[in-house]
Amino acid sequence: MDTHQALTLLESQIRVTSQQVMVAKGHIVNHFRPDTSEVIQSLLKAMEATAPDKLVIHLTVGTEESIKSLAQTLSWTLAGCEAIWGLISSGLLFPASSDLRSFLPNVSWTTVVQGSGSTGGLRLDHFSLLVPNSIQLPPSISRGERQTLSDHDLFLHALEIPTIDREVEESLREAVCCFKHELFLSCLTMLGRASEGAWIELGLKLCSITPSTATINAKKIREKLEDPFVGIGKKIQETAQLYQRTDIFENIHKSSGVKPQDLNNAIVWADAVRESRNSVHYGAESSMPNTYEKIAALLIGAVPHFRLLYRIRGAAT
Repeated sequence: MDTHQALTLLESQIRVTSQQVMVAKGHIVNHFRPDTSEVIQSLLKAMEATAPDKLVIHLTVGTEESIKSLAQTLSWTLAGCEAIWGLISSGLLFPASSDLRSFLPNVSWTTVVQGSGSTGGLRLDHFSLLVPNSIQLPPSISRGERQTLSDHDLFLHALEIPTIDREVEESLREAVCCFKHELFLSCLTMLGRASEGAWIELGLKLCSITPSTATINAKKIREKLEDPFVGIGKKIQETAQLYQRTDIFENIHKSSGVKPQDLNNAIVWADAVRESRNSVHYGAESSMPNTYEKIAALLIGAVPHFRLLYRIRGAAT
């Protein structure tokens, strides 16, 4: 492998995902440091993404493994830089310096293992990102306090559900964005959509593992869950009643640690979201005004209830 091939392989493996940015934001907030260089190094250490100081290109060493490790380092470095700007955009961090620091990857390489060879550096200028030299927490945020409702990535990071359904995740992201801009009715609409998705997907999962010999018509329940003309209240009821069948799901009750009665609070929360969301209809009013405090409580309340539903999903896999 020559240097051109090494550079091509390295660039092909550098990838930054939204999941990485989400994790980086959580780490930066929970392990805050004012110096951005220390921030990035702390993130790389936490993600076990520290690469060797020099890339050795030689037939006698594992060059491809070294390139893979280096790509991880560069990917997490870029994710950390993006996370810093994302938190600044959300008002959760402030630049503490007008000077910008370039996190230009400086990749040295060598072909020297024993005897003669050559050394040099790989040019990765197009991966360079500028961030402030130093950052600080806003005066309104005390050190260490988690502001999960100000940034959708932090909210999903707090949720800690790696297997969350794509549409449920998208709905929660939009709900937090709407809340941040005080679009409370829009926030409720997306929160309600996320709740519906979580309940329906749980019900469909339970239907899929119900034995054909069971004294219950899982096919009929599935049809109700997939019917767009059946209200979500009925779908939640069908899912909860199905989960109550100890004769079918006793093993899942034990492995998940979620008893059938444990779903009652999740049902109450889902009903509160649905009732508040129904004020979207013209002329309709919620029994309680959709204030900042009310919507914040519903968003915060979503965390334990979504974790509960997905814990059952995980046990049913």
